[in-house]
Amino acid sequence: MVIDGDLNEFTVIQLPDELTGALFGPDITRVYIGTREGCLSTIADLELDRRGVSYDLRRQGESPMWTLALRLTQGLDSDDPSDPGWETNIEAPIEILWRLTDERTSVDYRNVGRFERMMDVDLTSDERRELNAHLEALLAGKATPSPTWFGDKPPDVLALIQRMEKRFERGKNTTFMHMPVMVRDASFRKEANYRAKIDAINTLYTSEDLQTLYPEIPTQIKDRMPTNGEWKVTMREWSVESNGQGRETLSFTWAEWNDPEDVLEFVMPP
Repeated sequence: MVIDGDLNEFTVIQLPDELTGALFGPDITRVYIGTREGCLSTIADLELDRRGVSYDLRRQGESPMWTLALRLTQGLDSDDPSDPGWETNIEAPIEILWRLTDERTSVDYRNVGRFERMMDVDLTSDERRELNAHLEALLAGKATPSPTWFGDKPPDVLALIQRMEKRFERGKNTTFMHMPVMVRDASFRKEANYRAKIDAINTLYTSEDLQTLYPEIPTQIKDRMPTNGEWKVTMREWSVESNGQGRETLSFTWAEWNDPEDVLEFVMPP
């Protein structure tokens, strides 16, 4: 780029979005080039600090030109503060990092998918208590007759109860399963208008729900998210440092699933 004339008249220009990948979100980069004063003016005009937008301002070698790169997690409908939706059209902390791991854990069969749904939906409170007492007796090796109401249940419900009886009778009441855990770490700037999207710890979310709430989830994680159950928020930590910077960590654990063979439809990377 050659500039002929007074550099101060150049101020700043925005590179076309087509050149910076801003059309292919959810990870969006928007780039401005100009003098340092022009870039600082752009930062102030767009109120990037208050809005919590991640940006990088650096000089191009020994050149008098500076580059301002905005790293966004959603597309901006507008950069015009006079637009009615300008205040709420972005969720962009300074940095968002998603991690996906798994935990191998022991789960009581009564809390496994179809059995849990049967316990919650198909049995009354009294029936659950009777069934639990019956199963615990079987687990202890005691001969105990089945409650008479078993025969009044629909065939599919009775089949689940009978399968559970067999497992407890042979002294096996738990199964080992891989539980996916997804973690969202977000850092935000001092005084940023940062809005966390999840406040409820005990709410269950499908993978589709989370992908709608957080479109910045990386594609490689989206491709591995299960489709046959729900996530639960199991940790939410919020901290603010002395310099005003802040950090939030959200942990999502796979809470419920429904699979005929008690197999979780989830593939961990090698």
